[in-house]
Amino acid sequence: SRPAGPPRPALFLDRDGTVIEEAPYLSDPALVRYAKRNIEAGAKEAGRDPADVTLFQRLACGVSADRESVRAEVRGYASVAAGTIFSSVPRKDMPEDLWEDLRYMKERYDYHEHGNYASRQAELITDRILDAVAVAGTPEEVAPRFQELMALGIENFVLPIVSNDPDTITTLLATEVFPRLGP
Repeated sequence: SRPAGPPRPALFLDRDGTVIEEAPYLSDPALVRYAKRNIEAGAKEAGRDPADVTLFQRLACGVSADRESVRAEVRGYASVAAGTIFSSVPRKDMPEDLWEDLRYMKERYDYHEHGNYASRQAELITDRILDAVAVAGTPEEVAPRFQELMALGIENFVLPIVSNDPDTITTLLATEVFPRLGP
């Protein structure tokens, strides 16, 4: 049985105890801080130094000169992440405006369309939700989002690319986003 206390973010560890994924789909700084507090507490409970834990963050990601198009592509995938966040992060640890948007989305979510990026429920993903669970926009918008997450201690990213044109997104990440992030 699970010990009493707040929900813990999902953790995926390798054999050395490196956190492969801190909690899926967190790109809102308040949610990242929540996850990090839980990871640090878990490391201490396990007798590990939290500074020795390498963090990886999985984020839905889309980059394009066409901001609205790429954000629309990511919304369906983001609906999956949004449901996870709503179910696993306590309300007290979530920004109020985000909680309200997530509650509204969950009340109308159709699991028959779960994970389909072209689903009707993508329309339920507000900009606030999208920005809390994904990084999507122009290279000029995306680079600062990654920098903000890196400043919070995220060292590595796993980026599911949800797009009809993943090669273009990968190229933009490599040529216009990652070079802005520094060494």
